[in-house]
Amino acid sequence: MALIFFTSIAVLCVLTEARGEVAQPPPKPPILSWPPTYNMSLSTFSNPDGSYTGPDSGVLLARDAQYGIITFDGNFEACLNDRAGPPGEPCKYKETQADVEQQAKNIKSINPHTRVFTYHNQEELLLRNQQDCLIMRDPEYVKFFIHNSTGIVNNQVRPRCTSIPNATYEAEDQYALDFRNENASRWWLETVIGAFLQSPVLDGFYWDCPTVTSPFSSELSPSEISDINTAMAATRQLAETRIAAAGKWALNMFDHLDTPNSCPITCSLFWRPESNCSRVCDRTPETCMKNLQQAASSRSRPGTMTVPYLAPSATPNLAVCSSGPSVVADINTPEPELALACVPGTGSMTVDFASFGLPRVRGNGRFIVCAGKNCSSSNVFYEDLDREMIFDASTPQSRDDCSACLHRKPLCTVVNVSAAYLSTRSVSLDPFSCGVQRNCASFAVDPNCDTGPAVLAALKAKCDGTQSCRFNISELTLRAPPKCSAANTTSPLRLAVRATGCQQGTAVASFREHLASFLLARGPQSWMGHNWIAGAHPIWYPEWDVDFGSPAGDVVFNGMTATRAWTKFNISMDCATFTADFVKVK
Repeated sequence: MALIFFTSIAVLCVLTEARGEVAQPPPKPPILSWPPTYNMSLSTFSNPDGSYTGPDSGVLLARDAQYGIITFDGNFEACLNDRAGPPGEPCKYKETQADVEQQAKNIKSINPHTRVFTYHNQEELLLRNQQDCLIMRDPEYVKFFIHNSTGIVNNQVRPRCTSIPNATYEAEDQYALDFRNENASRWWLETVIGAFLQSPVLDGFYWDCPTVTSPFSSELSPSEISDINTAMAATRQLAETRIAAAGKWALNMFDHLDTPNSCPITCSLFWRPESNCSRVCDRTPETCMKNLQQAASSRSRPGTMTVPYLAPSATPNLAVCSSGPSVVADINTPEPELALACVPGTGSMTVDFASFGLPRVRGNGRFIVCAGKNCSSSNVFYEDLDREMIFDASTPQSRDDCSACLHRKPLCTVVNVSAAYLSTRSVSLDPFSCGVQRNCASFAVDPNCDTGPAVLAALKAKCDGTQSCRFNISELTLRAPPKCSAANTTSPLRLAVRATGCQQGTAVASFREHLASFLLARGPQSWMGHNWIAGAHPIWYPEWDVDFGSPAGDVVFNGMTATRAWTKFNISMDCATFTADFVKVK
């Protein structure tokens, strides 16, 4: 089989010019040619897998289209592309390029300002990928791949997909490209990068695994590994030049904007429980100020700030009502912290009550799935029967949340409904969480579990009249009254607090402080959001809908405080107290 290389629309470079030792790090790529924007909703990014079995639609597609940048990982529509082709056509169903381009068209039909990025692993070739399959199944290209000690292509077989009924699947082969072979490097540039550059709807690219890693490196010598990594770096440098020249970009080319607290990288990943990170992140005044100054120094370059993925789950500070700041805090965790916040510009809070346990709420709902004729989606939804509203609950974590938070396992069974019935319900852009089940009108103090006037007074002294408050619950003297039910006082004891006066903001994981730091330090081409979140759905924070205007000046540092005037808000970050403030311009 003859393989046709895609021709890059950028100026072709001779790969051998970059061969050999790299004496100096590659130069910074050219400035991103996209027009600047300070629109907060368009200054966001996310990196999900997307659907494994077809393009995102409905509520998921609407969420995708909210972002300024959305990158679809290599697992996008994996179960469609994993299907085995008929004899003689092994690559028939490998349509990864066409799939992501169709997704981009669907997103841009809703929001033409959203930039859509695609993915390809630099080290690994996967049989399901459109360009990879052509050379993996053609013996002419066997020298393109890393071999093991017996001279056989090093193949790390991945489990097959089984999600599509009546489809034939094969185990997915996985090879590693040997970038010491100049033809292999040229193929990656001209075919993988070239196909992306020729796409009229894809705006950006993300390459994963930029070095050779185990198990592919397990039988290579240190010098062989070094040679491959040097060749990979040289190839990427050429790719960056071509991408920028074509008016596009790559996630790997963004500068990193430091967050106000220094945390292990795992704390920004979707699988890391936030309760663990609160004990290992450094938010000392000195670190906060150093990171702010470092982020501000990079504002002339395109940059991204990564924030923790706050999945809807039973976190220690579980938000329970969208009508005003409210929280259920687990007071038995190490360093238990209660945090409340308002969305900037919506007012300040007044604490109404403090009670033990989950407050009295009404959770009248069920999990449903479309079954039978005319069903276009197999997603599982949670149906709020009070509001006739449905929420996406297609991830296993969603149904786990139900039983974990509400202790009502029978509620977590799935009921079949017809397509006609489903069409009568409004779809929320918010994913399912325990908070979805809580009717805010019923969120009231439990008289038998009232914490008493002293606790309420302490909370009011800390929070009333503020946009946000945070303090260690161990400072309070908490004793559950004898009449408080056993369900509310055992494993763990929870403190429920409600406030009114403003729209509930995002308080956990220092999100509010991240937002302030981003607005203080950002330049005209900056984005805030999540790196790879795998099969989890992109989530949206209400703060991202706020119109902050545009910068009216530069950031000013004074001691442990940073301030910056925007046309619609004055924004500050006090590193001494790790407190952010957003004052609306009158």
